[in-house]
Amino acid sequence: ENVLSGSYPLSRTLYIYVAKEPNKPLPAVTTEFLKYILSKAGQEIVIKDGFLPLPAKVVEKELAKLK
Repeated sequence: ENVLSGSYPLSRTLYIYVAKEPNKPLPAVTTEFLKYILSKAGQEIVIKDGFLPLPAKVVEKELAKLK
């Protein structure tokens, strides 16, 4: 709860960065990978590995960027 709210001082956010050519779509394999890690199954793996899942609003926002 405190980590998710940002009130716990010893926490950090992890990001995934992908290289994308300007004015070109992401390769299909990259898009599918990102969709998978944002899916329920992907977020369950995150939890299993000891991390906190993304909030639903963040998942929605990131999935919208992939359309």
